[in-house]
Amino acid sequence: MGLWINTDGMSFEDLMKKETEVRKKMLMAYRCGVSPETMEQFHNILDDVRAAMNESNLKKTMDDKGNDIFDGLLDIG
Repeated sequence: MGLWINTDGMSFEDLMKKETEVRKKMLMAYRCGVSPETMEQFHNILDDVRAAMNESNLKKTMDDKGNDIFDGLLDIG
């Protein structure tokens, strides 16, 4: 779950649609001349959606390989 938007349970395709939706709203807000703080909030939402997309891809990669992709890493700590 992101800080700015709840992405729990969303598929990769849903996240792509959400990214497109947020980008359209961001463009509309920009054209209306909103404050830089408001534009920063749109960027934060986009960051949350993109992080969820990356997490979704990582989980899919782990599921496809049938194991943890980090098994080969050396744990020094």
